[in-house]
Amino acid sequence: MNLYVIRKLTKRYGARGVLANDAISLDIRQGEILGVFGPNGAGKTTLVRQITGLLRPTSGQIELLGHDVVRHPGAVPRHVSFYGQRAPILRNYSVAEVLVYAGVLRGFSVLKAHQQAQALLERFDLLPIAKRRLAQLSGGQVRLPTLLSAFMGKLRGVVLDEPTNELDPANRQRLWQFLEELRSQGVTVVLTSHNLAEAERYVERVAFINHGRLVALGTPGELKRTVSERVRLEVRVKEPYLLQAEARLRTLPDCRNPRPGFFELTARPEEAQALLGRVLEEVGMEALDDFRLVTPSMDDVYVLLTAQKTGGVSEVEV
Repeated sequence: MNLYVIRKLTKRYGARGVLANDAISLDIRQGEILGVFGPNGAGKTTLVRQITGLLRPTSGQIELLGHDVVRHPGAVPRHVSFYGQRAPILRNYSVAEVLVYAGVLRGFSVLKAHQQAQALLERFDLLPIAKRRLAQLSGGQVRLPTLLSAFMGKLRGVVLDEPTNELDPANRQRLWQFLEELRSQGVTVVLTSHNLAEAERYVERVAFINHGRLVALGTPGELKRTVSERVRLEVRVKEPYLLQAEARLRTLPDCRNPRPGFFELTARPEEAQALLGRVLEEVGMEALDDFRLVTPSMDDVYVLLTAQKTGGVSEVEV
């Protein structure tokens, strides 16, 4: 079942008609974490603001659980919350009040909103500052309760624009774990992020936007396989064994020695175990300082897709 059905979504800005989104078509499934990736100015924020009813498209269709978002944007808050990079800050409210206020706005009783807020404050270690007004907090401290207010209420989906910005490592980890729990409960999570290495561990699918167009759609694994079908074995050799290791490893196919003591070998995934065994046969475990198997990363995907001319969605679409 889809939460959103988006068809030929187009947005132009200003008298000159600057194209921010160009005929984007996309189904967003119920109960998935979808990452919307792309370079600055690609149109990611424009897309998420349109699907949350905050920005009217120039043309195209957006359906949320059968509701026409373009004609009836007021239907969105009943089902989906939005957290933006420039979220309003209720500076005269306490941390707890910000969450309770959001819960009441989304239909909870004050008591139920207090209970949900208490659980979130405890989970994200905010109880010590729960009664402090946002005006008394640092910028980093303000960010988290404002973000958590997006999770108040009974929601079918949450849309988050760069949610981990300014969060410390502990709270980033707490956030990702919480998002995974929401997904397991059937809640859809749509998020933008520039931290691809972090996000790829959690997102189920990636929609990659460039120059306003959806240029690739698929799982992280599918997108990474468009970069290369091969894995890379990186080997670091201890100094006393360098001469012997260099002579032996250079006899193996597809071996590079870009700097002293460091070797790179490539193979198809099904050959990786045999390749590692061959390396150990040639130089011995005692000669190795470190080794690791590396697949292409989402950063590699980013470089590939931003370098290509934009021509529409990639064949990895599923």
